[in-house]
Amino acid sequence: MDEWWLVFIPDPERWGPLPAEGVLGVRDLPAALDEVGLRPGDPVFVRPDFVVDAELLQFVLAPEFRGLERE
Repeated sequence: MDEWWLVFIPDPERWGPLPAEGVLGVRDLPAALDEVGLRPGDPVFVRPDFVVDAELLQFVLAPEFRGLERE
């Protein structure tokens, strides 16, 4: 696969039940997102090798981006 993925953090009520074994190796995904600072509606850019792009994530978490309205 050579395509980038753009995913949005869903609203908590749309998550449904999370598997006990975790998601992508993360046991408590809501807490992990809170720790990073991601909120519902935030975009996450995933590289073709299925790794979150750290530089684009920093842009999403930047104060300039935070002031924009949610899509």
